Amino acid sequence: MTVMWMLRQRSYVEVQSLLAPFAFLSLVCVLCATVSEPGASEEHRDTLMQSVIRLLTVDRDLKKGVELARRAVELYPDNPHTHEWLAYGLAGLCMFDEALTHYRMAVKLRGGLPKLSAAWLPPNTCDEVIELLSAPKEEINLWHGESVFKAVFIATPCFPPLPIWRDPKFLEQYNQTIVLYRYVDDGHWEAVVRVYFKTRTLSSIGGDWLEDAKSVALAFALVTGCSYLKANLLPVEAPPISVWLSEHGEPNIISDVGHIYWRGIKPKRELAQWLIEVAHEYGHHAFIALGPFEGEHERYCGGMMSERLNSVWLLEMIEHGKLDLPPKAGLDKLRVALKAYVLEQFSKDTFSFLNWLHEVGEGQRMERMSMRSFLGMVEFIERNYSSQALVEVLKKCASEDVRSFLKSFGDFVKGALNEGLRMPLRCLFVAQSAEEKASFMVDVDGSEGFSVMLPSVITVPVWMPSGTVDFELRADGCEDVKANVSIDGEGVAVVVRRDDGLSIRFRARGYKEGWHVLSIRLLGEGTVAVNHLHMRLLEQEG
Repeated sequence: MTVMWMLRQRSYVEVQSLLAPFAFLSLVCVLCATVSEPGASEEHRDTLMQSVIRLLTVDRDLKKGVELARRAVELYPDNPHTHEWLAYGLAGLCMFDEALTHYRMAVKLRGGLPKLSAAWLPPNTCDEVIELLSAPKEEINLWHGESVFKAVFIATPCFPPLPIWRDPKFLEQYNQTIVLYRYVDDGHWEAVVRVYFKTRTLSSIGGDWLEDAKSVALAFALVTGCSYLKANLLPVEAPPISVWLSEHGEPNIISDVGHIYWRGIKPKRELAQWLIEVAHEYGHHAFIALGPFEGEHERYCGGMMSERLNSVWLLEMIEHGKLDLPPKAGLDKLRVALKAYVLEQFSKDTFSFLNWLHEVGEGQRMERMSMRSFLGMVEFIERNYSSQALVEVLKKCASEDVRSFLKSFGDFVKGALNEGLRMPLRCLFVAQSAEEKASFMVDVDGSEGFSVMLPSVITVPVWMPSGTVDFELRADGCEDVKANVSIDGEGVAVVVRRDDGLSIRFRARGYKEGWHVLSIRLLGEGTVAVNHLHMRLLEQEG
């Protein structure tokens, strides 16, 4: 179930939001009756502050929380606790100048040193607050083109401001948290996730969850950075998302609006495992929920799509040195694990897509496309057309189903073919002969093209409109090369030229609009570096 779907099912939440003002009004009446005297007791102060903290952190009602926190500061101006939580609420509302004033006052009242607590980790913060909190930090930077994604989390966990944190679904207790922030602009940082976990004393298995919590925060930084830089995708609900790590229950991961629950897990997991699982759950909160697919564990593919795409995007950034990670992140180990994952899953997905294309040619209905076949198509588009093309196609889907995606993709290709479409071949199938089973090849470092031994048969799915389309395959290497070309098993005329490299040209005319299987048989000896395929629409039918 995706968060995008769940956000539509809000009737219960809306009723609760209607009741909330009455509950708050009753709370204020009680508090005003108990703390109105100038010499109010510590018990009354604690009752007031617990109400402030619940409004700010549990109900996430920052405006009402700030209103009550101002009252607390008026009553207890010499208590650093009141200033810290007023600053928390003000920072959450992006009123950073005033928030900084109260954070500094809290530091002064504590004798010149801040005390790390949840009050210093608001949903929005700024450079000055992060610098004022002199605690160990982990910084993460990713680059794509001229864009930079920056994230940071405080590596030292803090304890709860209330007696204990409880998750809203299972009501389980947690007593530590780490907050991940992403940089927005002008010194403004926004919380992405809050990771809740347990100390060894609270854990039922005596587990040390700190390193896992750091890995989860790091994984979210990497996935959020890749999704944002490559596809401009962030979670659809208001940040931050609450992540709960628990050893209780059957092994499972549950995504709900604003929450992700890891259940039945044990500590000391590898970063790569966390990253793939985080990428999957991130998809439920940020990616379009395409589907439904029958007979699948999940009927919508947002999670699987995010898992596949973020893995290959991150792998490219690692290969090109486009990221800075904490020294202990284990970058080489992560690279090996991601590469193995991408090669295995992309191979299964794209072979499934190729098999589906053959079945479509035999009259199979489009609605029966499996999720794996669809993922193979998405991966093929992302590798051979570009991530920008895929993002444009996803954004222009009229609805969340396969037919809408295919129509959006067809519209994109037709528009691009008018000017000429260049396909960097980063994903294809190669066999030594037409009878031999093809091997899958995928580029995972962002370059284009492959070196193939001759003779070879290269198979590439292509989308064509009805009409006349000119093709040109560009390659380098062997001079004495001959080529045979077929589309859906039917041969077409070929012209081979050698001008500034090898040029194999052919024309497709009269094919039905949609996907087709292009096979190019290269004959000769030695090797050829296959670079890219160029397509241009000459005449549109109809």
